[in-house]
Amino acid sequence: MSGRACCWMLPRSKARRHCPQGYAITVADLEACCLLQSVAVEAGDVVLVRTGNERFWDDSEHYLAGRGVHDNVSRWLASRQVRAVGADIVV
Repeated sequence: MSGRACCWMLPRSKARRHCPQGYAITVADLEACCLLQSVAVEAGDVVLVRTGNERFWDDSEHYLAGRGVHDNVSRWLASRQVRAVGADIVV
């Protein structure tokens, strides 16, 4: 698979090192990342979302109870016809 990649650094948009445990990523979060990073999502893009959850890799309980994606985010990304989505979370 190939295509243009957008990597959103979600904690940076909130001036944090990582998103809080149990946090649900919203469309507003992703739109804020787009503005902060001067990027627009286009059809065919590969979208990567960094939540900071990787810092808890050695603490499986904390890692697996980590962050998630609000259900409207999937529809938002699909409406933009992205090619693929990846994140440092387990859902």
